Amino acid sequence: FGKQWNTNRRMFLLILAVFCLKCHAQLYSQGLNNNAQLGRSGNTSLFLPIISDKTLFAAAGLTHTCFISSFDRQLYCVGDNSYGQCGVASTLNTTTPNQVPVRNATLIAAGAGFTLALTGEGNFVGFGVNLIGQLGVANRSNSFIPLLINSSAALSAIAAGSVHGVALFKNGTVSTFGGNSTGQLGRRGGSEFQVVPVSNITAISAGYDFTALLDDQGRVLTAGATYFGQICRGGDNTVFDYVENVTERITAIAAGGYHLL
Repeated sequence: FGKQWNTNRRMFLLILAVFCLKCHAQLYSQGLNNNAQLGRSGNTSLFLPIISDKTLFAAAGLTHTCFISSFDRQLYCVGDNSYGQCGVASTLNTTTPNQVPVRNATLIAAGAGFTLALTGEGNFVGFGVNLIGQLGVANRSNSFIPLLINSSAALSAIAAGSVHGVALFKNGTVSTFGGNSTGQLGRRGGSEFQVVPVSNITAISAGYDFTALLDDQGRVLTAGATYFGQICRGGDNTVFDYVENVTERITAIAAGGYHLL
């Protein structure tokens, strides 16, 4: 599975680059469409709408797309469903948006073959591939239906890397889960949903195999892969630590596949 992601990582970046919410909040798509991730079949060279309804939030995974409709606040996914990442009880691609049984969705994040969602009731769920704990549960089976990861109403943000997830609580603490081959969970061992030793965090972002956090003092902490310098520091990459040579107060962070802004 990791090899598949590595082979297609440029495709993931392309899909991220072509999804947007126009001024009237309609979701458009363009680009590679080998798994119907554009929400339609056929022509990929035209910038066309996926749905006519307004969209509150959208997320692009490796070969699938998910969004929250403002009409009914329901979660919809389309594209590759090989691991259940579109919430359909079949391994076939979905060529039209499928409604996932997640009510009142407020936030979503999409990784390589899995989807994470947060509801207004505070339920944090995941579905799709789970071979290395991407869904944050002890069971290592893939799931074609949403599984409950956490039921705390105190979650404020979620993020998905290639094979790992990150969750931010309103009290400034963070939990990580999933693949940890490069230390991207900021802790040693284990793949279950687990709190890491950081505090006063205000923002999170997940790259391909690293994680970045922003604290209330405007400082950035990172953990994970170092081979392209993406965590912006030396030292132990398996625990969260502050990036080096930054004197300005940082106000926002964003992680790409192998770089950090």
